[in-house]
Amino acid sequence: MDYRTVQELVKKFTEGYKYSVFVGTDSDVKDGKVIYATALVVYRFGSGATYFYTVYRDGNGKDLYSRIFREAEM
Repeated sequence: MDYRTVQELVKKFTEGYKYSVFVGTDSDVKDGKVIYATALVVYRFGSGATYFYTVYRDGNGKDLYSRIFREAEM
């Protein structure tokens, strides 16, 4: 799903509602490879939420400092 599609879906979902948006990224090392996940959550007060996420795999495991830096960069 591209950026414009997400933008349109969020606009439709929030229209006429009070809402909050949350964005977060996390990573984990599995089998020597780093897996990053980024989530965008749109919460409509008293009316539920919707979310979008992406997963990115990096070829080689990195130290914690490098992973945290990359998470902030994403």
